[in-house]
Amino acid sequence: MRIPVVLFVVVLLTAPRVHAQDSAADSAKVIEQVAVSDTLQAADSVFVIERGTAEVDTWDVVEFPFHVVQAPFWIVGRLLAGIAVVTERASLHFGVRRLQTIGLYPEIKGQGKASGPGVGMLIGSRARPQRPWGNLRGGITTLEYRGLGLTLGYGGTEPRHALAKPRGTATTRPPRSPDASRLGVLGFARTAYRARDNYYGIGIESREDDRTDYDLERDLVGGELYFRINPHLTLDLDGRWEQDLVGGGRDDGIPDVSEIFPMEEIPGFGQEETQVVFGGYLEWRTGMPRTTQRLNRWIDLGYHWNESTTDGASDFGHFSGSAGLEIPVARRRLSFFFAVEFESVRPTGEGEISFYELPALGGKGQLPAYRAFRFRDRDLLVGKAEYRWRVWSDPLDTTWLDAALVLYGGTVAHSMSQDFRFRNVRESYGVNFALINQQTEIGRLEFANGDEGFRVTISFGVTS
Repeated sequence: MRIPVVLFVVVLLTAPRVHAQDSAADSAKVIEQVAVSDTLQAADSVFVIERGTAEVDTWDVVEFPFHVVQAPFWIVGRLLAGIAVVTERASLHFGVRRLQTIGLYPEIKGQGKASGPGVGMLIGSRARPQRPWGNLRGGITTLEYRGLGLTLGYGGTEPRHALAKPRGTATTRPPRSPDASRLGVLGFARTAYRARDNYYGIGIESREDDRTDYDLERDLVGGELYFRINPHLTLDLDGRWEQDLVGGGRDDGIPDVSEIFPMEEIPGFGQEETQVVFGGYLEWRTGMPRTTQRLNRWIDLGYHWNESTTDGASDFGHFSGSAGLEIPVARRRLSFFFAVEFESVRPTGEGEISFYELPALGGKGQLPAYRAFRFRDRDLLVGKAEYRWRVWSDPLDTTWLDAALVLYGGTVAHSMSQDFRFRNVRESYGVNFALINQQTEIGRLEFANGDEGFRVTISFGVTS
């Protein structure tokens, strides 16, 4: 814990800034850029400001030779940015614009956590404000995860539920677009297959050596209704019928969950479970994630009641919530990001909650130094801190590469209010590089270290 904390303190005190003593030639260049930019939109003026002459401020006075520490990340970032430029010039989007004119949207993305890289296709139309729309979306990954969904809606909103796990917090669900309708409604029917999710047992003391796998077939039908109460406050209401079936996993190198754990420790395994779910989310947000302004603040609360119609399975309530903020500095090329999220499930009837319904900690977005689904229990708590800086951007700031120093900490417990202990917090610290295009993260390379070793994660989310 001491090393990452010291590193973040050094970063806070020594973030590099642009000097006010730029040359006269640079100033002339800025004037020329301002004249050329008259035809650009107001949002694009960030380009002129960021490459201009800065005024003297406290950061410049406290300037420290931190460039040596930042240099290797800058070099890697420039290499990745070069690849992005070559990709764009080579038209690797394989005629995407032409396909979009006939309602075909190719995608390069996975099917949720630990699903591996994959491809997909959206056929139809995306969400459109004040207009009806509909699409059929499907995909498959290299690890045999697959999903298929039909969505019909009215108003500028996309479904906020993943195919495989239709719930989560604001950090795992896409935010509403600012141009979304004040009122939106949609219906969906989906099927998903997860081939090799992992299970290690219950609790923060579960052992990595007890790694097992299982597969999950999930079918669901439902609808969603949302109200934009004001520009910053949104209420989502949703309901669905869901059917799950869990069996042995497809990874031959890992034992099935039933081979390591007795049946009483894995309720829900091997049986078909049907449930009806009703609930919603209330979210306050100002700004949007991954924008040039780097202004993003939110508070998100949710509750869903799950009523099971299967013998031996308990009804339960699922609470979720998150809060976060991003603070821009250095003319918005740098920022500090902080977030916290929690999940909790509580039985409301007799029987057991299926093991795969318990909140899971680990993997991308939570603890990248640990495998996905590494820890499970009734309660989950995660804290995040990041120092982000833009190492490259195109002239109009529509595409850029972010590098970040990250420190995450998280834990699970049977009851967080009674069982929380600082010694049970698991940490993950490292660096990541994220390629951003029009406020969407289309790819990430992450290096992370924790108690169980060093891990490298590559993820894709390219949607045309």
